[in-house]
Amino acid sequence: MLKAVRCQIEICRRQADAAREHPLSGSNHATPHHLRLVHLMNVAWRLATEGYERPRDDASTRKSVFVVARRSKKTAAAIAHLSAILGAPLPCTVHGRKMPALVAFLDAREARASGLRFQPLRLIRALRSITRTLDETAEQKVTRLLFAYWNLRLVLRCRRPAFVICVSDLSPRRIAAACAANAAAIPVLFFQDDWHHDVVPPFEATAASVLNGTGLRSVRPSLRGGAIVASRSAAPAVGEVRRCQRPLKRIGIALNNVFNRHELLDLARKTAVLVPGAEIVVRQHPRARTRLGAYRETFAEAPAGQAIGDFAAACDVVLVGNSAVQIGLLLAGTAVVHVGKLDKMRFDTYGYVSAGVVYGMESFRAPDLDAINEFYAAADWPRRFRATLALEDIEASGVLPADALGRWMAAILNAGDAATASR
Repeated sequence: MLKAVRCQIEICRRQADAAREHPLSGSNHATPHHLRLVHLMNVAWRLATEGYERPRDDASTRKSVFVVARRSKKTAAAIAHLSAILGAPLPCTVHGRKMPALVAFLDAREARASGLRFQPLRLIRALRSITRTLDETAEQKVTRLLFAYWNLRLVLRCRRPAFVICVSDLSPRRIAAACAANAAAIPVLFFQDDWHHDVVPPFEATAASVLNGTGLRSVRPSLRGGAIVASRSAAPAVGEVRRCQRPLKRIGIALNNVFNRHELLDLARKTAVLVPGAEIVVRQHPRARTRLGAYRETFAEAPAGQAIGDFAAACDVVLVGNSAVQIGLLLAGTAVVHVGKLDKMRFDTYGYVSAGVVYGMESFRAPDLDAINEFYAAADWPRRFRATLALEDIEASGVLPADALGRWMAAILNAGDAATASR
């Protein structure tokens, strides 16, 4: 678990370093006694209020797959893709009703049977020691990670699914589930869901579905002996980006999940002034909870859940902050302009502008359509784009085709059927 904690802290550091505000604190200066006490109380409170699932016996899950996020669109996309490869709906088991973490006190006997020490005060002190130099966000995520691992050890001991799916967007609960699966000798299937995900998983994977060379390099150190690695599908065709026509009729703005509302309104107003008559359409991040209906006079809002390709096809050009959606838009053939200050991250965090893949402007001004068209029409732009996506790496790596992963899943699930029938 120490490796998992370090990974979670590194993820938090990356996010903090990308922010325009101050980075994550790593200070080891002595903390006054009263502040140490407050920190200890904060850790105890977070631990007590974390969601907890009461373990229950459900041996039938041997022929199903365990996932940790019921509403995650990334997990849903992974399940849909894996179901298509399998040729049948993938049977899934998800978390049940959440209860206060204090219910864990009722499961002391179950914890001891799982080889876990049920000593809440010692756990709180350990968490306080681990998180004392971290900021509030990192402290909360590390606390969530460790308690989720403790909880999932109990859950997976009772449920024993065929395997666990872990999407490459590594949240504390996803990391915890994969680590708990390792402890229970349950296979883990690592699913790369975005082109830029390069964090080395802090757990062992028995199978992996990768998009590109970036994902392949990240998962390789975590593969168990005899692990199966399959490519997601045929490499996408890198086609031409459509030219921006005059006059611009529809300008898109694609948001990430940490956008700045005031900067969005400012960008929309500037766009309306600089490009009069153009319709402005905003696409929110799939996990967005902020509703933008109050600003409909300034811009329209794309339908929730609209596919990237449909949104891109309807726009002449799309303004984007720091988001991997830039790659999806370019693959759909729509010109992208990366603009600064639209979110809480520094300009060009993903490095697409510096790599010569995305046209960028740190301070928004009237779009120079000739410059944008010239940028994407450059003879070597497709080569730069393919290099950024690391497509040649996956093509030359010799990984297995997607249907090999389908056969692996079928074998694991059939083994689960046999185990259930023998009980």
